[in-house]
Order: sequence, then structure tokens, then C-alpha cells
Amino acid sequence: MFLLCFYVSDRVLIAFLAQPHASVSDSSFYKHIDCDLPDPHRARQLLVWSAARAMTRLSEASSSNSNSKFKPSSSGSGKDPPPLDEREKQILKTVQDDFIRMLAEKKIDTSVYGHGPDDKAGDDRHLKPNEQNVKNKEREVKFQEHIERFVIGLNT
Repeated sequence: MFLLCFYVSDRVLIAFLAQPHASVSDSSFYKHIDCDLPDPHRARQLLVWSAARAMTRLSEASSSNSNSKFKPSSSGSGKDPPPLDEREKQILKTVQDDFIRMLAEKKIDTSVYGHGPDDKAGDDRHLKPNEQNVKNKEREVKFQEHIERFVIGLNT
């Protein structure tokens, strides 16, 4: 397919170079991903493999459709993609290759924890405070004042 080189570790580099055998079903990809990898790396690996498989299927389908006038979808997965001329096929292949490369090079965030690409929580977000928490804080201040007055009254 293509060679992806980036320097995370030898183990991750090898994982992205290896593709599951064609006999491995898409739904079994997760069984072939190293369970010792962190979840974001596992998600990235699954996306790379799935995108590569889909790209292969789409290119095979478009080449077989160009050889015949009409061929109904054998996969039964829905609507067939529209016919593409050679220039459009090349553009599609370039975009697909770039997408897979960007996934492998970690230019696309695949964090499964809802954090940014640096695995840091979004501290710059300004969330509206929870109304109940605001009311509770006010009550806490009010009751703390009552407690302090009561303690002062006992000491006098």
C-alpha cells in the first residue's frame, strides 16, 4: 500500500505497516490490535485499517463499474457510489491516501477520552455554572455564618 514513517516507537511503527489479511473480516479487526496499546492508539489503528480496507473496496468497485455498464451492488450495503472519470478517481485516491497518512502521523486527533491532541483537558472552555451548585454555595455561606454566630454566642 504505502510506507508510513513516524517516530513514536518501533512497536507503533510496525503496527501501522502491517495490514490484516484479506480473509480477516472488518468486524474482527479489534482482535488483531495490540491490547497493550493505549486506547487512542488502538482507535487510530482501527481507523487506519478500516479506511485502508474501504479505500481498497471503493477502488475495486469503481474499476469494476467502469468495465461494465451496470452491475448491482453485491454487498447489499446500500447505494453504489456515483461513476467517476479518471481525474476524479485520482483526486479521490489522493484524498484517501492523505487521510490515512494523516491518521497514522497523528495529525488527526483520535483521543477517546474527549481531550485535545495533547491529552489535556480543555481548560479554556467557559462553562455556565450549574444553578444548583450556585444555590448550594450560597446556602453553605449562609449556614456557615449561622454556625459562626452560634459558636461566638456559646463562647460569650
